[in-house]
Amino acid sequence: MLRLGSLAGLFAFVALGACARGGAADDGDATADQTDDDDDADPIDAPPRPDSPLPIDSPLPIDSPPPVDAATDAPNVQPDACVPGSTQFLTNPGFDTGPGTWQEVPITDPDGVPFPIVVTAPAQFPAQTGTYVAWLGGIAGIEVQEFFPITDEIYQIVGIAPGATGLTLSGYWAVDTAEAADGEATDDFTLEIRSTTGALLQQILVLNNTAQVNPAWTAFSVPITANIAGQNVRIRATSTNDLTLPTSFFLDSLSLTATTPCP
Repeated sequence: MLRLGSLAGLFAFVALGACARGGAADDGDATADQTDDDDDADPIDAPPRPDSPLPIDSPLPIDSPPPVDAATDAPNVQPDACVPGSTQFLTNPGFDTGPGTWQEVPITDPDGVPFPIVVTAPAQFPAQTGTYVAWLGGIAGIEVQEFFPITDEIYQIVGIAPGATGLTLSGYWAVDTAEAADGEATDDFTLEIRSTTGALLQQILVLNNTAQVNPAWTAFSVPITANIAGQNVRIRATSTNDLTLPTSFFLDSLSLTATTPCP
């Protein structure tokens, strides 16, 4: 038979154990509640990834130039057409640099002093151009103690281009004489083309003391009919005066030209 005191102690022990279990249960419930709270919390956003680089567009294809239609689209480029030229073969044709390439065979005085042919134009005959002229004659034989006709000469050797055509010798002449206006021809002058060996190829002018024109310059232009292309020739002027009453023959502004072909 238990004692009352022992039964009371038993009840107290049982109650204490229940409390202990109850406390443990409460702790379990709290842990569960905490877990539920953790599950309900908002997740932490992950840091954003950097944007991926945009793809680089491939270069656009370059259109090839359209084919040239040789018949219609090709530029119509023509080579420069050759224009035949006009060539002056004489040097110092107006005598204005002195004798130069003109060779003189002058009249000389008794002491052997020559009378130049290419000179400053005399007052009574101003030059046709420039200041110089070729003055042939103008001296009678008796003036230089000669008792026969006297002559002088001027010439230039020129080379004519091969294939040259349309050759023309032109210039100006004038005559002044002491002979009677109605007299006979006693003094004369010729302008001609000769070979370098002296053969006559063509006469250009034949004048004499009767050709005086008050006095004045007269133009001339003579086509060359001799076949002189590709040759060296002599352009020669000469005068002859008799013993008395001299005649002067003047030349100026000469030109020997030709049409030269294209190469």
